[in-house]
Amino acid sequence: MIKRIYIKCKTCECPITLRIAVLSNDKPKYTFTCPNCKMDITVGLEIKKLPELSELTSLPKDEALNILYNSTQFNCIDNCEINTEEKSLKLDDEKNIINLMGEIPYKKEEANSSTLFPIFSALKNFGTHTIVSKQDTIVHENWTNLKTAWKLSLKRNETLSKTYRKKYIFFSSKDEDFDLDSEIYDFSLFFIGNKNFSLLDEIFKCTPTIINRNEKNYYEYIKFCHNKFSKLEEKIIPIITSYMANYETFSPYMVILKNGFDLDINEYKIDSFNFEELKSFYGECFEVLADLYAIIAGLNNLLNNRKYDEFLEMDMNKYLIIDKANKSNCFKDNLKLNFLCFEYDSFIRNSSHHSGTRYDYDKNCIVLEAGKPLKEKEMNIEEYVYHSLLIFREVIEANMVLLFYNHAYELYTKRNLI
Repeated sequence: MIKRIYIKCKTCECPITLRIAVLSNDKPKYTFTCPNCKMDITVGLEIKKLPELSELTSLPKDEALNILYNSTQFNCIDNCEINTEEKSLKLDDEKNIINLMGEIPYKKEEANSSTLFPIFSALKNFGTHTIVSKQDTIVHENWTNLKTAWKLSLKRNETLSKTYRKKYIFFSSKDEDFDLDSEIYDFSLFFIGNKNFSLLDEIFKCTPTIINRNEKNYYEYIKFCHNKFSKLEEKIIPIITSYMANYETFSPYMVILKNGFDLDINEYKIDSFNFEELKSFYGECFEVLADLYAIIAGLNNLLNNRKYDEFLEMDMNKYLIIDKANKSNCFKDNLKLNFLCFEYDSFIRNSSHHSGTRYDYDKNCIVLEAGKPLKEKEMNIEEYVYHSLLIFREVIEANMVLLFYNHAYELYTKRNLI
């Protein structure tokens, strides 16, 4: 369903027609720029729980449509207000039409269309993968419960953590012996898709070979993972929280990527972009990924028939303190692991992490500044979001490796009574 709302910018009083898709997120939030003064505007929806589909279809058409239309509450969050002027209610000047379509990808040339229904073009280009699934409808509720359970567990409050874990709804089939790690792993699957999961699975299939070579080396590695686990998990939570807070920004590209389609960032539109919330996102992901690379580097050593802490030219203690830009060098040529470092750009990181990123409203682009001497690079919004999404996925995937081997340590110690 598309809901049409008439607002005006508080800064310049420009009338704007919003066309908002009612989709899976029960509280979507969008930030966009006024077409006239270029100041940010933020709006949101609150979607009430609807009757069952069978109940809706049994009602007269007009009554069912009325229930659907009134199931949403529109909120002016920042720099806008409802436009009640009669002359403006008839205004549909295309330059003042803003389409907000959530997780449904659509093309840039349709951005100001008054007749856009992106589900049809998305179905044509990407098939049924773009239809909202059960996973989409529960992802926000799942994250709220999982985040609370996760934080409580890190604070050693396992009793209360278990209460929130029981509220978690598994995306995949539920393991009978599930624990918090299993729930975090299951939630992570939402972001990566079948293609990248198969790459992770190829890593995990190497485990029996590693054990057969030298079980003691394997045990030392999974113990290392376990010792790193809590501190690394504390850093993951804010990253996912930032992603979920900007869900409407990332989700159109995520839908395309996780279903294995090629993404042309010059073709598809980003509806929502809050620069202040996202200007440091890439740098924050980079920092956490650099820390997670100790887990990947140790695994790379085992795959090369060395101890987990034995590198070609250093030991683990030295590796942990080398420049973060070089952390992936030791495994970037390993075909089983290098998909975890395809997106690891130290220039974007240095700009994003050290406040060298700004938004040029005149050019409608991101300007990155970093290096000595200072260098400048311009990116359009879509490109910046794309790179941010890629490094976020690498954080999720590297953390899934950590989850797998931390879980392996816990099982190993139980079986061997260590």
